[in-house]
Amino acid sequence: MVQPCIAEASAETLPAGGNETKDKPSYKLSTINLNERGKMQKKLFPMVCLAVMAGAALWLTGCQDPYLAGANIVLNKSPDDITKEDYQQVIRNLETAVAQGYPQNYGRYYSMLARCYYYTDQYKMTRSAMDSAIKYWPDKADSLKEVLNGYWGLEFNKALEQLRRAAAVARESSQVYTDKAQKNIDHAREIVSDKVENNIIQAQLYNFLGRTAEAKQLFEKAIAADPNNADVRYQMGRLALDAKNYSEAAQHLEKAVALKKNNHLWHFLLGEAYLRLNDFSRAQGAFQQATALKPEDRDSWFNLGLAYYNEGRNMKTAGAAFEKVVEIQSDDISALEALGICYLMNLKDYDNAIRVYKKALEFQPDKIEFWTNLKYAYLQKGMKAEAAAADKRIKQLQK
Repeated sequence: MVQPCIAEASAETLPAGGNETKDKPSYKLSTINLNERGKMQKKLFPMVCLAVMAGAALWLTGCQDPYLAGANIVLNKSPDDITKEDYQQVIRNLETAVAQGYPQNYGRYYSMLARCYYYTDQYKMTRSAMDSAIKYWPDKADSLKEVLNGYWGLEFNKALEQLRRAAAVARESSQVYTDKAQKNIDHAREIVSDKVENNIIQAQLYNFLGRTAEAKQLFEKAIAADPNNADVRYQMGRLALDAKNYSEAAQHLEKAVALKKNNHLWHFLLGEAYLRLNDFSRAQGAFQQATALKPEDRDSWFNLGLAYYNEGRNMKTAGAAFEKVVEIQSDDISALEALGICYLMNLKDYDNAIRVYKKALEFQPDKIEFWTNLKYAYLQKGMKAEAAAADKRIKQLQK
């Protein structure tokens, strides 16, 4: 029996410490040699520059807060021109001001600190600073939350991109990408821990790594948090389908397509689950939706034909679906074989059977089954000479 097409997995559902050292006490008078003086000058230079920039900002903008003014000069540069050291220097100065109780508007300070923490890879501090900014600047709370979600989104998208790269290479070469994806997922959780998407992308990573039980647990948590999340329903359906739990797959995919009707792959996978359950009528409906959404998809047309053929009620429709496959891909042997059987044995349409088997023999000229069925079609049409020629070829292949 011709087997249904199975969609390949795609992808249309993630602080280091140091050893502290203590200086030994010294009872000698301090002296500064030239090398030490040079080091001190290097340490003081950025602070002096920031102070000069702050003074310039006071003169240019009239801002009464030199710390904010200096930070603005640095942070208002083109992002490509801001170095990690720039961010770290702003952090040192703003933290000093906060420690001294200087700020007139703590909300502004903490929002700037959150930005600097993010771009220096301090993700927990990013969240902490933004929480403080929201506390001290409540009238800007909505905007600040959007900024925080933006930082989260950057890490989430990085994880997603690493997963895509992992899926695009050989399995043995994918670890470099899956490791990066896990780091980005961890960063995203540190910034905003309670997003459903965190569980979804972590589950996708686990599934890719073959940790399906852990993936399923996280998808179930995501569904519990958001029962109407179509993407999670799809991912659960896909997991169940891969595990050959076809009833469970159908349940999740039914909900997925009800929530998001225009996804070709989801309808296709739902049809596949129905087909495996021998629910041919529902399979036909799902594959019809899939072909409507993506008319050029060979697999949707093939499985539609298979659903009609296995039901045994409407062979003409089955034949039409297989014809569509051949129209899309003329050398599709599986479709030609199914189409030939449909015409020869079910519809008794010997003219079309002859046409199909002659076409199939162009691609597999030594297949005895095709010659045998062609001979039978010739005999049914009374074409004795053609049948004899086919029989001669069969005997040659049998030697």
